[in-house]
Amino acid sequence: MSILGFPRTRATGLAVVAAVTLLVFAPSLENDFVGWDDPVLFTQNEQYRGLGPAQLAWMFSTTLMGHYVPVTWLTHGLDYVLWQMRPAGYHLTNVLLHVATTALFYLAVLRLLPRTMPVSRETAPLAAAASALFFALHPLRVESVAWITERRGVLSGFLFMLTLFLYVLAVDGQPRATDRGSPPEDAGRRRTRLLHAAACLSYGLAIFSKSIVMTLPAILVLLDVYPFRRLNGDWRAWARPPAWLVWREKIPYAALGGLAAIVAVWAQATGAAFTSPESLGVTTRPVVVAHSLWFYLVKTLMPFGLSPLYEPPARIDPLAPQFLVPAIAAGGVVTVLLAVRRRWPAGLAVLLGYAILLAPVSGLVHAGNQLTHDRYSYLAGLPISLLAGAGVGLLLGDGCRARLRPGLRAAMLASVAGWLLALGATSALHVQTWKNDESLWRQAVDSRPDCSICEVNLGAALLRDGLARPAIARFERALALRPDRVNAHLNLGLALADVGELGRAVEELRWVLAHHPDHLEALGPLGSVLARQGRHAEGLALLRVAERHQPHDPRVLSSLGLVLLDAGHAAEAIAVLERAVQADPRSAASLAGLAAAHRAAGDEARAHALQQTLAGLDSGLAARTAPATVPTW
Repeated sequence: MSILGFPRTRATGLAVVAAVTLLVFAPSLENDFVGWDDPVLFTQNEQYRGLGPAQLAWMFSTTLMGHYVPVTWLTHGLDYVLWQMRPAGYHLTNVLLHVATTALFYLAVLRLLPRTMPVSRETAPLAAAASALFFALHPLRVESVAWITERRGVLSGFLFMLTLFLYVLAVDGQPRATDRGSPPEDAGRRRTRLLHAAACLSYGLAIFSKSIVMTLPAILVLLDVYPFRRLNGDWRAWARPPAWLVWREKIPYAALGGLAAIVAVWAQATGAAFTSPESLGVTTRPVVVAHSLWFYLVKTLMPFGLSPLYEPPARIDPLAPQFLVPAIAAGGVVTVLLAVRRRWPAGLAVLLGYAILLAPVSGLVHAGNQLTHDRYSYLAGLPISLLAGAGVGLLLGDGCRARLRPGLRAAMLASVAGWLLALGATSALHVQTWKNDESLWRQAVDSRPDCSICEVNLGAALLRDGLARPAIARFERALALRPDRVNAHLNLGLALADVGELGRAVEELRWVLAHHPDHLEALGPLGSVLARQGRHAEGLALLRVAERHQPHDPRVLSSLGLVLLDAGHAAEAIAVLERAVQADPRSAASLAGLAAAHRAAGDEARAHALQQTLAGLDSGLAARTAPATVPTW
């Protein structure tokens, strides 16, 4: 039987929640790797590929891109064993982890809701399903699930939810006698200890999946205050028995949370960089925090205009409407919930849980070129989703049944169902935004026309696809928005060189080096462009400097070798191009250059062998570079 078409039993509710979540995110299996972090982490990274001793040693020692996530790397290593470099397998793991997190959330809500409101055994599964689906299907979840790089988010989210569920079982469970007749109290204590031990193990794994879970101990304390009420409203009593038992129980969780914070700071300091006080001052950080809190709340209610990147302005003005309005609004929400906390404690508890979970990524500590990211809401979406399910439970309860007309109540429930359906449909479409680089960044510039980094990334995707002219337009648009955007100047220089506008290309690349002398990526391209202008001495000088700084970069080595060949230094060109091919055996340009160098040195047999290898990689380039005496196969 069912109520209003919804599943009645808990098991049926769990199955429906899992199936719907899987259905909505299944389109991501058709997506590719994208050019945003995926190349550094996967497509150009051979260190993680497998589960052998070398791979395991790397996984447990690397802080690549500012994260220490060995447990996450273990799942990627397993992905490689199962799927090699087929992206569908990596996406499938992300989707299954999200489904599992949603299932655990459903089970946790089934236990938490009766603590906060009168809910019957019949309506509890419906309310829990509404909570779980609101969390799982919301478009803010798409970035975490559909982006392979964000495995660390969905894996840590699953382990976070597992820890939370085990804790709820430990606190909410009833003692039971064993078959041997031991007292219920003893059996209950053993069960509780085992559950806490399992929760701590799960929490430790979560920390080494992504350290954003560092605030979990604070969430456990919040649950002890409300809804479990193990710590009563008088905070002065927290320092006296029996509250001591509750605090003692939190010691291992707090220790693990402290470890997570230390790991996060260490990994960012060694593998990335924190935003400097000059870029984001101490006085502006509270404004950024208020903006983040308000941003995710608004996007939860109105998930429109989502983007993979929300670029901060060149200068953060606390009095600008973008920051002043959220600060006032956030302050207003806090004031109202504090005022009604005795009549509606759930509202304040949800707000505190939401703020606690967002704290690590709210702007108090900042790194990167963003104000916010959709993926940052993955954990913070849980308390709001719980509140949404409670609202459905209220509508299904006897109180609303008595107070509301049947037609109005049915219309409200239909609206909830329609809202969930709309969320699912929107997410299914948004998943396809992550299909490839171009689709991702086109959507980004459509939703955020003022995002210069989005324009640069779209231009780079077009340039990789050989569309230099459209890429130039994107780079010029980025510079119109932010003239100081160094990557826009660099990529514009590369694109201009690609279409033969060498003079403008030199101007852009010289601008990069003039304003950022340590930006080594501009040295090689500038040297190559100068050589193409016939200024071989200047070009070689720059390329040799680039080689000293980047001795294993295949692009630098390939460029240097080709310029040496063009200058008539075939022997030296062969030595350099051999290193380029060794660094990247699949570089068609390096292979073509090496074949030409051997031909210039009179070694036709070696040139012919290299030309055959090149034909297997890029038959078009092989045909264009083959001499008339060599067959074009």
